[in-house]
Amino acid sequence: MSHSRFKVLSLVPALLFVVACNDGSSSGTDTSTDTGVDPDVVTDTLTDTVADTLIDTTPVDTVDDNPADTPTDLVEDGDAVEDVETDVPADIPDDVHGDSPADVHGDGDVLDEDAVACLPAWGIINEFVPDEHGAEGSSDETFIEIRTEAGVDLTGAVIECVNGDGGTVYLTVDLAGTVDTDGFFVVGEDAAIANTDQVLNNLNGLQNGPDGLILRDSCGTILDAVGYGAFGVSDVFSGEGTPVAVGGEGTSLGRCPGAPASVDTDDNSADFVTIAVPTPGEANPACD
Repeated sequence: MSHSRFKVLSLVPALLFVVACNDGSSSGTDTSTDTGVDPDVVTDTLTDTVADTLIDTTPVDTVDDNPADTPTDLVEDGDAVEDVETDVPADIPDDVHGDSPADVHGDGDVLDEDAVACLPAWGIINEFVPDEHGAEGSSDETFIEIRTEAGVDLTGAVIECVNGDGGTVYLTVDLAGTVDTDGFFVVGEDAAIANTDQVLNNLNGLQNGPDGLILRDSCGTILDAVGYGAFGVSDVFSGEGTPVAVGGEGTSLGRCPGAPASVDTDDNSADFVTIAVPTPGEANPACD
C-alpha cells in the first residue's frame, strides 16, 4: 500500500506541467479576453479583435479599409473619409455620386447650380402699340417688345395685360422662344410686323388705356410693369410711378434709349415717350 501512494504523488509535477503549457495562446479556441474569432488579442492576419486597430474586416476598425464599414462610417463604403463610391455625412464638398446632408438638390454638392432658374434674370417692357388705327383688332399693328438678356429661353415667362377698370388680367401672353443676340424679343399680332419673334393673333385685343402691362419671369416674379392712359380715381393702376399718356393711333410708347439697356427709373411717365414711327426689334429713337 505505501508503494501505491508514491506512484500517485510522482504524477503531480507532470500534470502541473501540462496545465502550465495551455496558457491561452493556442490556435484553436479563444481566450476570455478575446471577443473575436481568433485565438489572441494581438494583431493577426485573419480577423481582428477589439485590441487591434490595424487594417481588418471588423466594425472595430476606424482606419480606411475595403470590405466592411467602421463605426464612424455611416455609408456602405468602408471608410469615414471622402471616396469615389459614395459619400459620408461629413463630406459636403463637390462629389460625383452621393449627396451630403447639406445638399438638397440631389446632385452631389452644396452649390445651387442645379436649382430651378427663374428666367429671364432681368427684363423690361421696351415698346408697345396700345392703340392701332381704327377699331381695336381692325389692323395688324399691335406688338409688345421686351428687352432682356441675349440668348435666354423665355419659356415660362409671361406678359399680363391688366384692365384698369377693376385691375383684372384680361389677356396673358405666354412667351415662347429664345431672345436674339440683340436682346430684343417682339410679340406681334401678325407675322408681317417687322422683327416679330412670336405671333399672337389675339394681341390685337390690347386695350388702349387706362390699362397696364406686367412682365413676369418663369417663377412669377414681376420684372417690369407699365401703366398707360388717363386713370380715374376708381381705376386700378398696375404700373410703376405714374402712368404714361397714350399718343395717337398707330403710334407706340417706348422707353428712352440708354446704356446698357433702356432707361428704367421705375416711373412710367418719365421713362416712356410717344414714338411716331414704331421700331419693333430695334433700338428706340433718342428722346427729346
